[in-house]
Amino acid sequence: MNQYEQGGTFQAPLEPGYGEPPRTSGLAISSLVCSLIFCCPLTTIIGPILGLIAFVSIGSKPHLRGKGLALTGIILGVLMTTLQAWAGFQFYDKLMKPVLEGPKTVLVAGFANDMSAFRDGLADGAVGVTDEEIQEFIDQLRSRYGEFSSTELDPSQSAPTAFGQPIILYTYLLHFSDSTVTADVEIVIADPQTGQFVMKLGVMTIRDSENGDLSFPPLVSDQNPDDSSDADVPDETDGG
Repeated sequence: MNQYEQGGTFQAPLEPGYGEPPRTSGLAISSLVCSLIFCCPLTTIIGPILGLIAFVSIGSKPHLRGKGLALTGIILGVLMTTLQAWAGFQFYDKLMKPVLEGPKTVLVAGFANDMSAFRDGLADGAVGVTDEEIQEFIDQLRSRYGEFSSTELDPSQSAPTAFGQPIILYTYLLHFSDSTVTADVEIVIADPQTGQFVMKLGVMTIRDSENGDLSFPPLVSDQNPDDSSDADVPDETDGG
C-alpha cells in the first residue's frame, strides 16, 4: 500500500535553495566594489562581468537578493571603464605622443612646404620666424641629410631630471633618407609666463660635428659683435 492509498499527501521535490533564508549575492557585492575602484582599470572591467553573472544567477535562485547592486555594478563599471579609456587617450594624445615624436610633426610640415603648420608647432617665443627662415632651415637639412623620415627618442639618453619644469630638454634621433642625426629639442609644456599648457617646440639644435650645428629658431647673440663696449672706448676726458 502506497501513500496515496493511505490518504497521505504528495509533496513535490524542493528546488535548490528553497527554504533558505534570503541573502545578498556575494557576486553582486563584489561587482559594485570592483566598479567603484576606478583607480585601477582592471577592476572596472571585472565589475560589470561579475555584475552580469550575479544578475543572471539571482533570477534562478529565489533565496538570493541583490539585483539592484548587480545592475549598479554593471552600469558603474561600464561608465568608469569608458572614462578611463577617454582619459588614457587624452593623456597619450596631448602629453605622451608629443614627447615621443618630438619635432616629427613640425619637420613633416616643413618638408611639405606647409609653413603655417610648421609655425603652429612652435612655442610663442618662436612663432615670429619668417617663411624665408623656415625654408632656409629646411633646405639646409635636405642638402645635408636628404628627405626627412621619422624621429625617436634617443635610447642612450638618461631620463630628464627636470620634471615639473615648464620646459624640458629631450634628445632625439632624426632619421633622414641619407643619414641619422642627433637633435636636442626643447619641449615647452607650459608657458613660463602664464603657466598655460601649450605642448609646443622651443629651440631645436641639430648636432653635426662635421658640417656644424644647426639651430632653429636661429640663435641670436645677446650682443652685436660690431658694437663696442663702453669699457673699450677711451675716455677723452682722462688726462694723459
